[in-house]
Order: sequence, then C-alpha cells, then structure tokens
Amino acid sequence: MTHPGAARLARLAAPAVVLLSGLLASGSASAAAQPSCHHPHGPRCAAAMRAERAARRAAHWAQVRTAPALTGQGNALTWTGVPGVNRYVLVRVVEGKPRVRHVVTGTSWTPLARPGTSVQYLVRTHVPHSHWSAPVTIDYPAAPPRVKHGAGSEGTGTQPGAGSEGTGSGTNPGPGSGTPPGSEPPASEGTPAASFETGVVPTTLAASEPSTVKSLGAHSVRMEFPIGAPASALASAVEAYARVGLRVLPLAGFYGALPTPTEARNLAGWAATYGPHGSFWAGKPFAEVPVTSIEFGNETSYSYQYSDNSPAGVSARAGTYATRLKEAQTAIAPVAQVGLLAQADDGGSGSPQWVNGMFSAVPDLGSRVTGWTVHPYGPSWQRKMDALVSTTAARGASSSIPIYVTELGIAVDNGHCLNDDYGWNPCMSNAEAASTLATVVGGMRSRYGSRLRALYLYQAQDQKAENATNDRENYFGLLQSNGAAKGAFTTTVQAIMASGGLLGAASPAAARTPSAHVASYTAGRRLGAHASHHTRGARRARASRHITAARHAHAAHRAG
Repeated sequence: MTHPGAARLARLAAPAVVLLSGLLASGSASAAAQPSCHHPHGPRCAAAMRAERAARRAAHWAQVRTAPALTGQGNALTWTGVPGVNRYVLVRVVEGKPRVRHVVTGTSWTPLARPGTSVQYLVRTHVPHSHWSAPVTIDYPAAPPRVKHGAGSEGTGTQPGAGSEGTGSGTNPGPGSGTPPGSEPPASEGTPAASFETGVVPTTLAASEPSTVKSLGAHSVRMEFPIGAPASALASAVEAYARVGLRVLPLAGFYGALPTPTEARNLAGWAATYGPHGSFWAGKPFAEVPVTSIEFGNETSYSYQYSDNSPAGVSARAGTYATRLKEAQTAIAPVAQVGLLAQADDGGSGSPQWVNGMFSAVPDLGSRVTGWTVHPYGPSWQRKMDALVSTTAARGASSSIPIYVTELGIAVDNGHCLNDDYGWNPCMSNAEAASTLATVVGGMRSRYGSRLRALYLYQAQDQKAENATNDRENYFGLLQSNGAAKGAFTTTVQAIMASGGLLGAASPAAARTPSAHVASYTAGRRLGAHASHHTRGARRARASRHITAARHAHAAHRAG
C-alpha cells in the first residue's frame, strides 16, 4: 500500500518531471521560457517553478562547462567558442616546468615561441569544474628551458679587483696572476683579456628578449636545444640574436639520459650550419655571428637527473658521456671550427669521480675539448672551481684549457626574504646582491685570470613579479619580470658585461675574506650546508612529479 505522503509528493513532483523532460528534449530557450502553470501561488506551481529554475541552471552549467575543440595551426591556437562564455583558461605544459595558466578573452591565442621545445596546450572555459579540451602539441623549432643550474655550498667569497689571491700565501702578485692549486699561472695561456665572453641565459623567449638581453650589455646567450634536434631547429633563435649582434652558445641537452652515438654525431650538422662561414650565414642581411662552441649536456655530473648515483653508476655515466663527446668531436672536426665544452663540475659531490670516469674512458679527452664548464653557485664558488682545476690537472689535462662558467646567479627580490639562496643571505636588497655579485665575479677574474674564458649570468628576467612568492627560483633575474631594472643589481650586471668583471682592485686580505653580510649569515650554516640545503634540481624534480612522471625537468641541483 502506498503511503499517502509519498503519493502526494509524487503528484507535486509530476509537473516538474514532465517540464524538465520537455526542456531537455527540446533544448530550446523558448521552451524553457514557457510558464509551467497558471496559479503561481499554488503548491504545484511553486514546485514546478523550482524545477524549472533548476533545469535552467543545470542546462546553463552543462553548456558553459563544455570542452572547447582546440586546434593548432603553425604557432597559433584556436578553439571553438562555447555559448555564454568569452573567457578561457589556457594551460601550457613544458617538460621540466610547472604548468602555466593564461586567462584569454576570445577564441584564439598565439603563445610566445619556446624554441627547441615541445609544448602541450589545453584549454577550458573560465568556469569552475569545466572540462579540458584534448591537448594540442606544438614543436617549436629552437630551444632553451630555463635553465638555471649549478650549485655551490657554503664557503668564502672574495672581493672584486684586479689583484690576485695567489696560492693562499697572502701575497698580491698582480693583476690576473693568481695561481689556484694544481694550475699553471693563467697568464701563460696568452689569451687576451678582450677575449673574455660575457653572456646571459634567457628567460621568456619573447620576441623582445634579444633586445632586452642586448640592453644588459651581453655579447652572447646560452640556449638549450635537444641534442637530436635537426640544425633547422636552431634557426629562429640564432637569427633573432644575430640580428642584434649576439652570439648563441648552443647547449646540447639530454636531461636524465645519455645521448646515442647518432645524436652525438648530429652536432656536426649544427656546427656546419651555424659555425664560422656556415651555410646559414650565406646571403643573410645581417652580420655573421657564428657559433664557436657547443656545450655538451647540462649538469650530467649532478645526481638529480639520475637514479644510479653509486660510485660505479657515476663512473659509468661519466665514461659514456666522454665517449659520446669524443664521437661528436670526431664528427665536427672535419666540417667546422666549432669546439665542444665538457663538464668538469663535480656536481657538488666534492669527489673527483666524475672527472676520473671521463678520463678513464677517453684518456685524451683534454685534447678534444675547447673548455671545461662549471656552475659555481653560492659562496663556495672557489672550492668548485679549484676542484675543476686540480682534478683535470691530475689526469694530465693542460692548464691552458679555458674555464667556462655557463651559469652563475643570485636570487634577489629587493629585501623580500626568499626560502633560500644557496648559502647567500636570502633577504638581500638589490644593493647587497650587487655587491655580492661584484665580489664573486671580481674574485673569479682575479684568481683564474685569463683562463676564465666566459661567464653567463642566470637569468635575464625574474619569472614572477616582486613579492609574489618566496620561491627563490623565480628571482634570479637580472631584471624584474616586467623588464624593469633591479636598481643597483642591474647596474652592476651591466658593468660586469661591459668590463668583463674587472670592476676594480682589491687588497689581498679582501680577496680572501667574505663581505660582512656573507660572513654573518653563513657563520652558523657552514657545518650543515650539504645536509640542510634543498637543491634547485631536487626541488624542481619534486614539483615536476606532480605534473607528469615523464617530465623533462631542466633545472639544477645546487648542492655544494
């Protein structure tokens, strides 16, 4: 027997059910607007009106949450419009980077090119819980991720100047004549100071960035391209920077893996195309700014990219790395005068294992490279660079092989405290960061003299606006995210670019003593530096796992 209340409820709901069914079947706005009863104050009519409103709301939300159909044509993205919506959320997914959201008005967007990178895009309406479109991938023809890498741990800085630290005896032999342990005097190389190369690691890859980098006084840019990419993939980047007179230092990237022999030999195509008198330069309406070196991999000696970091694992990785470099050098030599830069950075381990592994596999490695690379972040820059000098010398490599600092940077948000700064004061003002950078660069020029061939500052612009976050990774910019100067810090960067880091003389004592703010900040931290510092690469690797397990996280381990 049916309960009387249930029967009454069914009678009351019946008109609403009939109305809702009609609305969904017809799908027309006119049908939805038809009155459901003639007695608005009656209980049946009230229930029907509630159902009608609910139906309209349900239909509206279902409609505005519909996934647009996204398509890509060239570098442009377009998608089908959703009725009732004029704003959309477009997400950019780049390997090794957090997802980036853009709110777009309209149904088309041309994102900034990310040369050499495969970028995936998805779009949805700017409505909560709306559905994503199917992804569209654009493979841009030229590359760099924003690389930001290398690391130093706590240690002692040096003051800038033309004087030299020497070998620690407290003497001041003179400009550029310091002799790090295990090294011949840099002056013996006979390389003129004018050959010192200053560059920048780009940030946004916007069309305006070449002129932005040029305004800083840089002479070149370091940009990553997948090692297996065809030579044509570099064209747009090389041309954009050549038009403003800047040279590109290509970084042949192979994150978390090691290249195949075919990929290694592929670099001969890059060299033949963009090297001196390469085929790319023929008939161009701008001056030739040829590629002269290719950096072979980024921080392959660091642990954050690889799971096997046992002594045997590191040695094996180093041996394969050196073997592939040899194959690349053998392929390049007959076609172009373009050299290869090899990693002699110990990755913060303090061990000669990486260098020993390379030389065990390729004993004549020193004769096959045109320079050693290192990323000496933090106050322990000198320890890292001295280790490079001593470990390569111990394997018989010439002390005349140049050193390329292909990444160096300080995170600063003008006094806003960051979560860490690899041993520096994380609450630096722009002026304090300027002094620290001048100290480090001047100390490097003093200690390693003409053997220090290049310095690339990381990176062109901040990734976020001032005070937006305390994540240090967003504030390595030489400029603010909007392109504005960072006060004294930017001024000092421009002076470094103009002078090659020779910003003035320093006393012998100053060259061996960190500035007061560094000493006070680091005094209590040095003992536990290795254990307590979160490294840049590890941080990014953790973040990337939340995006995709296959993330190409091009960031850097900064352990020192």
